[in-house]
Amino acid sequence: MKLRNILYFAAGSVLVSTAMSCSQEEIEPYSGPKSGIFIQQVKSTNMTAGLVASYRDTYETSFASQAATTTEMPIRFQVRTIGDVTPYPRKYSLKVDEEGTTGVEGTDFSLSRNDFIIHPYQSMDTCIVTLLRTPTLRQKTLAVKLRLEANENFDLIFDSYKNSGSWQIDGDTLSSLTYTILFSEKYEEPFYWEIFGEDYFGPFTAAKMLELEKVMGWTYSDWNNGGSGSSKVQYGRMDFAANAFKNHLQKLADAGTPVRDEDGSLMQLPGSYAVDYSAYE
Repeated sequence: MKLRNILYFAAGSVLVSTAMSCSQEEIEPYSGPKSGIFIQQVKSTNMTAGLVASYRDTYETSFASQAATTTEMPIRFQVRTIGDVTPYPRKYSLKVDEEGTTGVEGTDFSLSRNDFIIHPYQSMDTCIVTLLRTPTLRQKTLAVKLRLEANENFDLIFDSYKNSGSWQIDGDTLSSLTYTILFSEKYEEPFYWEIFGEDYFGPFTAAKMLELEKVMGWTYSDWNNGGSGSSKVQYGRMDFAANAFKNHLQKLADAGTPVRDEDGSLMQLPGSYAVDYSAYE
């Protein structure tokens, strides 16, 4: 028999043997690693360096930059996957890290806008942490720390990465499994209140300033830019603002819902702008 025929015969025997064994035994399912999951939030993009992104694992913000009528602030970050997309939804596990969190869920923040699902044919999800405005934020900074956990759909393949999208740039090491949000609402007496405001509104307190801002539609940044051409806070508007504020406080007092200052006392204005609280004496 020629050598070539011998080789064909041997190869055929192997194929027949393999086919027979497969028909007799169930093929083992794939048991390799699951898809991976990690957190990666863009901090900024350097346009001059060819759209190179930098990242962060911690974000700090303040309600002091928001209008006084704002009661909540949504903060977003990205959860991304490694591996193929799927035609079906996949739940992932993101939990509050109790050791790194000082806020209370339901009181200081909410995660209710999330379903924690990587949707079909998607490779990422946007998480939303809704920060809630409370008086506590005027005394201290609170933290929310969230942590990814492995589950039936995703493994934690790596726990850190560099904060730059370019391997040619040195950068800090960030956590790929956690994201921390720091938030507060701390105020100092604005310069424009210091030089003009006390004659119209009395001694500065954050509570009084915020209540006045609700009436006038002002913000904390307006006070810091007081007197500039683009600012709503102008010396010429102080008398109007004080009268509008007096009427606002008086209306609430007459309705049996007086506004109280930070120390618990009835919120009062000076001189001719004083609110009549005789019903509470």
